[in-house]
Amino acid sequence: MVTDVSLHVVLEAGEHRGSSVTAKGRIDTGAGERESVVIGGTGRFRFARGYMVTKNHYYKKAHRDRHYSVCIYEGCLPVATTHKASSITSIMAASSSLSPSLLLGCSFLIAAAVLLRRHDSAATTTHLHFYMHDAYTGPAPTAMRVVSGRSLLQSTTDIVDGSSPPRQFGDIVVLNNALTEGPDAGSARVGTAQGFGVRVSEGGLVTDLSMHLVMEAGEHRGSSVAIKGRIDVGVGVRESVVVGGTGRFRLARGYMASSSYDYSLAAGGVVEIHVYLQH
Repeated sequence: MVTDVSLHVVLEAGEHRGSSVTAKGRIDTGAGERESVVIGGTGRFRFARGYMVTKNHYYKKAHRDRHYSVCIYEGCLPVATTHKASSITSIMAASSSLSPSLLLGCSFLIAAAVLLRRHDSAATTTHLHFYMHDAYTGPAPTAMRVVSGRSLLQSTTDIVDGSSPPRQFGDIVVLNNALTEGPDAGSARVGTAQGFGVRVSEGGLVTDLSMHLVMEAGEHRGSSVAIKGRIDVGVGVRESVVVGGTGRFRLARGYMASSSYDYSLAAGGVVEIHVYLQH
């Protein structure tokens, strides 16, 4: 099971009390250790960069009554040389009054290591180029609208045969798109784009995108890049921010330039992607 996680690690004791670290990650519970990206922090960790490593120490399926779902987090923060390492422990419980889909279906103990360090002036520059296949239709769609919003300008006359427009304000979509070397569907696969987007404009033409580009072939296999961006499909080339990475791309900074290669609002299609990294 793969989850797109946004997490704030809030420190409530010790020398870092009142500070926090913000992490963004793609968590594959089938992996022994999972890397997430530290995209910033507050207090002593303002402008923080780094990565978080998590692993299961204990795992047990939840009871069927789902009365409580309890998660225990334990970890340490080895930070920049100006700070000492510190350990943190927190306990979070969710009551059964919440929707079961919002509860974590297990109790587990996680050890997390978050590394924060200064930028290295002798950074490596990397250019990635591939094509993303964004399929909303067909026998095996890889993009799906999971929440349907409503256009601010929509009236009952805008709905034809009981169907809604392909994009609406407030839509939430999830992505599990193939990345290939060339634009053809049969081209060699190099990775997967996983994440979600929220339609944030009237007509759904602008999307707030959160995405992980996971490399599955070649010299960067096992590494990933975390992307955050505002995607306006009415613009020829859209730039998004690289907020970090894992593996070879730890502490990465840069940007992604995407453009429609063969794309329609209703069915999706092929998007050409260039990623420029310093790491």
